[in-house]
Amino acid sequence: MPWLWPCNLYQKVYLKPAQAREDFEQAFSLICRCSKGTKIKEVSPSNLCFSPHHALPETRVLLSSLVPDSFFTTGTVVFDSVEMGLPADQLYKDYIDKLRGKGRYLVEFIHMVSLVSNKARASVEFFHLFRVLYRYAVIQGATDLILCVVPKEAAFFEKVFLFRRLGPLRACASCSQGGYTVLIHLNLEEVPRVYAQAFKRVSEDQNLYKFLLEDPLPLDLKVISTARLKKEDFVFFFLEKTNFWVTLSEEERAYFGYLYNLTKEWADFSVSSKHADLLI
Repeated sequence: MPWLWPCNLYQKVYLKPAQAREDFEQAFSLICRCSKGTKIKEVSPSNLCFSPHHALPETRVLLSSLVPDSFFTTGTVVFDSVEMGLPADQLYKDYIDKLRGKGRYLVEFIHMVSLVSNKARASVEFFHLFRVLYRYAVIQGATDLILCVVPKEAAFFEKVFLFRRLGPLRACASCSQGGYTVLIHLNLEEVPRVYAQAFKRVSEDQNLYKFLLEDPLPLDLKVISTARLKKEDFVFFFLEKTNFWVTLSEEERAYFGYLYNLTKEWADFSVSSKHADLLI
């Protein structure tokens, strides 16, 4: 029997995809604030934390809350690509490549964080966030979902969402004092069958199959499909607000320069920027 949550999922939850610059700034700020006080080695002086994968055309960032206009929970879905791969490739490329070799289309959920101190409220916001990201990944054709998480979080996802361990514990370079992560995996094509079997005797208000696959969503997924980082926002976050641009490899700069049609002025942007000290 899978684990059952000690919270009421059927509360009104507000969700929105990051579209405006203020939305992305709120999400990136949440990620940074949640990193403080954890085992993350470095927290950005800019008080914004994001990655090159956030700038990919298919990446989507979502915010959720029980209170309108006050979002303190966020999560991001990244789709596999030839140019950038997935964030988890840094530690688990050998295991991820085995799935790719089978013709699987992978997605990874990253930066699933919340500043909400009340565990019941945080759980509700997280479950709704996960549900929307899950359904969006499925309608986009993803066949497999991976997460790179610390062991405690891995146990939660295995127990609640029935993920399976895919890769071993490995030291995380961005974590201090010997921090470790583990790669876990969910076959999205098998979810309907596996969840139907696992939750067939579970009451309706605790039934993850019904909640995840059948219940109506509080927002239209079509809204998410058009929500991506715009050129002016890419320039703001990667070149003006921080010096992230100069930390990218030449290949990455060329790729993003092509994606966002950057002029030579921006392509030659150097570490002499007035924001050079705000390293992500």
